[in-house]
Amino acid sequence: MIDTPPLRMYRRRYALVKHVGPKSRTGLIKLRFSRDLAAFRTKCDFRNGDCDECPDQTNFDTLTRQGRKLHEFAMTDDAKAKRTRQLHEYHAQVLRKAILGKESAIEIAVSIPAAANSPQNETHGKPMNQNDAHHDEKIRVLILAEACNSKWSSVPLVGYNQIQALARRRDLEVTLVTHIRNRESFLDDPIVPLLKGLEFIDSDRIARPMYRLGQLLRGGKSLGWTTNMALAWPGYVYFEYLVWKRFGAAIRDRKFDLIHRVTPVSPTLPSPIAGWSPVPFVVGPLNGGLAWPKEFPELKKGEREWLIPLRRAYRRLPWHTKMRRSAAMILAGSRSTAAEMEDVSPDRLKYMPENGFDFRLLEGVDTCRDELSRGDRPLKLISVARLVPYKALDIAMEALAGCRKSWSQWTIVGDGPLRESLERKAEELGIADRIVWTGWVEQKEVIRKLVEADVLVQPSLREFGGGAVLEAMACGTVPLIVDYGGPAELVAPGTGITLPMAPRAELVRSSKTAIEELQRNKSQLSEMSAAAIRHVREHLTWEAKAGELASSYQRLTAANRDRSH
Repeated sequence: MIDTPPLRMYRRRYALVKHVGPKSRTGLIKLRFSRDLAAFRTKCDFRNGDCDECPDQTNFDTLTRQGRKLHEFAMTDDAKAKRTRQLHEYHAQVLRKAILGKESAIEIAVSIPAAANSPQNETHGKPMNQNDAHHDEKIRVLILAEACNSKWSSVPLVGYNQIQALARRRDLEVTLVTHIRNRESFLDDPIVPLLKGLEFIDSDRIARPMYRLGQLLRGGKSLGWTTNMALAWPGYVYFEYLVWKRFGAAIRDRKFDLIHRVTPVSPTLPSPIAGWSPVPFVVGPLNGGLAWPKEFPELKKGEREWLIPLRRAYRRLPWHTKMRRSAAMILAGSRSTAAEMEDVSPDRLKYMPENGFDFRLLEGVDTCRDELSRGDRPLKLISVARLVPYKALDIAMEALAGCRKSWSQWTIVGDGPLRESLERKAEELGIADRIVWTGWVEQKEVIRKLVEADVLVQPSLREFGGGAVLEAMACGTVPLIVDYGGPAELVAPGTGITLPMAPRAELVRSSKTAIEELQRNKSQLSEMSAAAIRHVREHLTWEAKAGELASSYQRLTAANRDRSH
């Protein structure tokens, strides 16, 4: 034991470890600094127990072993659990400042297993030891979600929402593994105390160069999705290799009852762990492979989809066939994806839409729609989309230019490479003064804008998922979509308007007619609005999907135990 470490040790890498809670269930925060640890310690001196940010003085033991300093702080008295959490929160604030505010702390790896005293992990008011949970009581699930971020949209947000719903269930014990690029989004995230463990994997050694090459070939982030997936293959396989290095021994020792790969959702990216794991492996929902509409042959060129002739080559790459044969269950996020899984037996294939909704997002939002009964009021329209060719907002513009009396405002949420050309088109059509361009906004702001609108104009020509359509329905905003792909699977009869896929001129006419009819018939609009909310609440919430998954987990783990015996 020493009081003051040699100054030279500050020039080395350090692991600063803080243990909070009962020793049997330890919360852990690791930070590796390349230099300037001394500057951090002036803010929070764990060595002496002096911290200006903390409500009182706390003593820490200081040890030295193999060039690392371990600062241990443990409380074994259950009555002090509340105080432990308070101290942890104060210290966590200081740690966050060190992570986000220090340019010199470039090389940081963060590992945050769950807080010890989460209500999720208590039984009859007493903290539960991890060994107390029997397989029949809690299913120990290792979730792989390379993309998982509450601050982003699309797949990362889908992964986060599904995992949050699973973590809230009392019959599951969830350990999450995600990419290190998502670490900052978890610093203040309420999901962390619900997790058994949270691990960040750094695969950027391969993933980052491939990503940059992809941007160069695609001409940005929004186009050339097939190229993006092809170049993502090496980085994702390396990600799972690192996951196996970290958790392989625990998986072989059956410390987990089941593994579920939630993201990525693309069926072109295989999972090597599916073939290595002795415990049941679930993958999905997988979504992709929707055929390009023959009515719009120019769409592929506009989207820079040069690799389409080679798209099915992924089936010959390593681990693809092994994953399909070894997975205990494959979740198909769309009917088209399920149709491409002809080599998967029906008992291992389950249809589950990729997207869901959390009605807590509507808390504090005025969802009253009394104004819909006013037949003379023009409609308020909204679109939530990347501004790329297949979203077909140019078609929507032409339709809306022909029915100006039926609508008063069109809010376009999103951005992309077509924004400038769409703005010019709006000027040419004489409707630019009615359009509000917001760019990208956070999900809560998207929800607020959806509630303020009457109709979601979303005529996407090739959409896998359709998360914006689902959000609109949950808010009571009636969707106007093309009857093709993922959105059409979400919009049940009576909950929105579905237009048949048709050539451009015909699609413009049918869109114009639908908008005019909705403006004239406000009673129909009100009925659709109520039916859409009801449909999402009954069938498409994240909680409902988590319940389905938990039932599948229970069945798969029970069958695996029977085979083991």
